[in-house]
Amino acid sequence: MKTAVLGVFCLAVACGGGSGPPKLLDSGTEVPVACDPIAQTGCATGQKCTWIITDADPTAGTDPVGHNGCALAGTTALGAACHDATASVNGGADTCLAGDLCISGKCKVICDPQLTSGSAAGACDVDHACAAYAGVFDTGNTASAGVCEPGCDPLTQRLLVGGAEQCGAASATQPDVACTPSSSFTSFLCAPSAPDVYALTERAAAMTDAQGNVYSNGCSPGYVALFGADNDSGAMTTICSGLCAPRKVDAQLAGSGNPDRINEGDKTALGKLLTDPAPVAGHATCGADSKGSATDPEDCLYLWEVLAEFSGASPSEALRTPYSDTLGVCFAFGSYLVDDDGNSATPRVPFPSCATLPAPELVTAADKFGSAADRGCYSLTDTLAHPDASTARTAARRAPRFRGAYGPAPLARHIFD
Repeated sequence: MKTAVLGVFCLAVACGGGSGPPKLLDSGTEVPVACDPIAQTGCATGQKCTWIITDADPTAGTDPVGHNGCALAGTTALGAACHDATASVNGGADTCLAGDLCISGKCKVICDPQLTSGSAAGACDVDHACAAYAGVFDTGNTASAGVCEPGCDPLTQRLLVGGAEQCGAASATQPDVACTPSSSFTSFLCAPSAPDVYALTERAAAMTDAQGNVYSNGCSPGYVALFGADNDSGAMTTICSGLCAPRKVDAQLAGSGNPDRINEGDKTALGKLLTDPAPVAGHATCGADSKGSATDPEDCLYLWEVLAEFSGASPSEALRTPYSDTLGVCFAFGSYLVDDDGNSATPRVPFPSCATLPAPELVTAADKFGSAADRGCYSLTDTLAHPDASTARTAARRAPRFRGAYGPAPLARHIFD
């Protein structure tokens, strides 16, 4: 089996290409205006603050260049069909009303990606989430604004409101839209998808832009760009990993030999694979017959722990979300190596499965990887109820297990147009 140093962990951004050089405005007659597209301030009466496209239409795999600026307020209503802005039409602006933007052929509310849905002015309502798109409100490679997209269930791919299959796509098995995480994984939203990503399932390289930056929707529906691939060479490639329904797991719960493979997830939970017309029980696990790898055994780790490990937060400091106790991600534990003794002269060892780690009340100082609660095998609620029972943080936990670049990954739009 090919193995890798467990120090290649990429969260919501590309590890391979970095953020790329800042985009420059063109030297044409239009001058950027200091207006606020979220608050809709800084423009004259009858105008709107919007994203104005300033370059020619992008080629496949690239994004248009533009800037925030004032333009004549449009008349196309929220939710109505529209044409994405282009440099050669309408002065680079779309025809949506002030406060809305045309994305993927529909006028949508402009929002602040930093705000939780329903929390304040500039946030989406509780049934939507704010999505940042590549090449839109892009200032210095950071999205200053986004648009509200419908909320959805990451395992079933159903809309939160109305329950339509596959985010309401015309075809549930050949969708043009999929349920995708927000930049912070605190919500899930419907975003463009296409045949370009259908084959990008477990452990496949995620779709990237020309600079190697991943897209949040750069994997097949039901998968996310999260971990680094197996590589001892130092090259970093972000791969797709399945979202799953985790179960509380430790060596005692799994039993001798783990006959029910409970580390792979909850087999009673509904999940949707691309070819399923509707969600199916058992299709939200990391088994080879579901979202797992055909060659490597995998755990369904609770996602809260993976995100906390990446940010350096302890369980008590971990960000609690609606998914802290219910959502996981597939992790091929045996394909990554970790320094378990702090000695660079000794060989690294594969990371253990949740099914081999002791319950927190049984852990001892000899257990180098700590307890199952230490390792993301318990929900956040259960972990906080079982604080680390080991006498010291283990060598494996002290080692730099995860690393990656900070910042949200944008959603792809034009490459799917």
